[in-house]
Amino acid sequence: MCKTKPWGQGPVFLQQLALLDGFDLKAMGPGSADYLHTVTECAKLAFADREAWYGDPDFTDVPVKALLSAEYADARRRLVGAEALADLVPGAPEGRQPGLPGFITGSFHANGGRAGYNDTSVAPSLDVEPPAPRLDPGTGEPTMRTSAPGGSTGPVGSSYRAGDTCHLDVADRFGNMVSATPSGGWLQSSPVIPGLGFCLGTRAQMFTLTPGLPATLAPGKRPRTTLTPSLALRDREPYLAFGTPGGDQQDQWSLLFFLNHLHFGMNLQQAIDFPSFHSAHMPSSFYPREAQPRVLDVESRVGAAVIEELRCRGTSSRRGRSAGSARCPATAACSTPPPTPAACKATPSAVNPLGVEVKSGSRRRSGAGASALAGGIEPGAQRRGDAGSPGDRRRHEQRRGRQHAVRVTQDG
Repeated sequence: MCKTKPWGQGPVFLQQLALLDGFDLKAMGPGSADYLHTVTECAKLAFADREAWYGDPDFTDVPVKALLSAEYADARRRLVGAEALADLVPGAPEGRQPGLPGFITGSFHANGGRAGYNDTSVAPSLDVEPPAPRLDPGTGEPTMRTSAPGGSTGPVGSSYRAGDTCHLDVADRFGNMVSATPSGGWLQSSPVIPGLGFCLGTRAQMFTLTPGLPATLAPGKRPRTTLTPSLALRDREPYLAFGTPGGDQQDQWSLLFFLNHLHFGMNLQQAIDFPSFHSAHMPSSFYPREAQPRVLDVESRVGAAVIEELRCRGTSSRRGRSAGSARCPATAACSTPPPTPAACKATPSAVNPLGVEVKSGSRRRSGAGASALAGGIEPGAQRRGDAGSPGDRRRHEQRRGRQHAVRVTQDG
């Protein structure tokens, strides 16, 4: 699995995979309470390490190898218990003690560990009650909720969205694949820099002013962004390009998609459409950088019984109107079954230094029988308008899905 270096949040995807490798996810079943609880608790641990250890590797020594090691994952996995974790608990890779800025520790220590649980960082895609405010620190998505189509001013809680982070997955007929998330933040409200012609970026809000931390502000330093395109390899060749908008949710939504395909054998469309969820437990990467301890957003399609069981593990449910949640495009390179987890090697890959994170790869051309679309086109089949011989063409599937969500709040 190819992900960004730790000046993006890409390694958090790999850390979640390493933690989950010690659980029998197939036996739990997708959509079960055990599955939701286990994936959520592992996400909390991985994102806690993101807050403590990730930063521009040109400026700080990020212990990536230790964070991704099996030994470290084994030790961290013991923190996953029967009840929802209430604290933010970064680990100590290589025996190094983690550090967190005060705004993070304060979120978890004030008000009995419930600080940050309010409606100021509700995701715009989760059209909940009470209505979400104009600002959207919860996901970092463009906050275009103050105007409705045609220029009229809509209600604060309107579900209308005119802007979003961009994610692209591209593949050609030879199997070359690119996954890219080219976003500088929300540019609609940013001033244009005189003489240069482009907007001021908004990613610097992801720095901290606390001295001596991996994400501490410094001249020439890259902020620890949430951008995180993905490229999965099979037999060391590109197999699947995927990703999503969503700020801090990117490596949660895309992880669920990947697990649905890898562990449960769903095709790409099924994996996208399956009911989704994400944790708001970790601090937001966007101003005002608030955390919502034990908060989980889950789609109503999961079912009342699952939500009730989560409540029994320390959760209380708060439901609202349904609206679009995750958007996870994906492009695959072949029609054969998904690879086993062991076949996906975890290796963070390089990103370009200008802030546009791109993953790319290519597959060697092969003969007939290995060049069909993941959606089930027979090897050698030809479509109208296709050029070249059937044996040289590769078929690709690209799907988009939208789910419907309610909010489950874990109050322990």
